[in-house]
Amino acid sequence: MQGLADIYTLEIGTGALVQITDTPTADEHPAWSPDGRWLAFCGDYEDDYDVLLYDFETKTTDRIVWEG
Repeated sequence: MQGLADIYTLEIGTGALVQITDTPTADEHPAWSPDGRWLAFCGDYEDDYDVLLYDFETKTTDRIVWEG
């Protein structure tokens, strides 16, 4: 969908773009963990603005904070 934000990283060695999120809503405000393994970001899921955590080791995303 046009106008919605996804999150990408850029590989320094190759310059390749890697898409981290691909959702029908906007994913915003990414923040790295100090060790570089995790990326926290906000997303609008199920009519709530949630905090999610992407694990670069397992390539999985978990919702860690949500209103319910």
